[in-house]
Amino acid sequence: MSNNNGQKMAGKVAVVTGGSRGIVAAIAKRLAADGASVAIMYANDASAASAVVKAIQLDGGKAIAIRADAADVEAVRGAVDETRRKAAVEFVLKGLESGALKPVIDRVFKFDDMVEVHRYLENNGQFGKIVVTV
Repeated sequence: MSNNNGQKMAGKVAVVTGGSRGIVAAIAKRLAADGASVAIMYANDASAASAVVKAIQLDGGKAIAIRADAADVEAVRGAVDETRRKAAVEFVLKGLESGALKPVIDRVFKFDDMVEVHRYLENNGQFGKIVVTV
């Protein structure tokens, strides 16, 4: 059973090019209303893109604006990579805040015990994070 409150785009990320005006802005807002996290790519008008992002956020949706010219393949790749990075950071932060993601600490060492840390790591016996305190 799905836990997306009937939102058919829940958990999806939509990258919308030219989404700061007209019909495309309306599409971006609809995607957000349907549960998608929306990345609005714009080439020049940051204020228009920001206004759409703000409208989406005021309606309870998730949106960001990213400057990228859709005619430039590398700029689009960078925008998609930036969108994925932001989504990943948000996922990890929410997981840590909710307690769903908990780092596993294998051992804690003092900084003065760095030689012992190195030996421990060389044995590949750790399961989890090694923490060195300063």
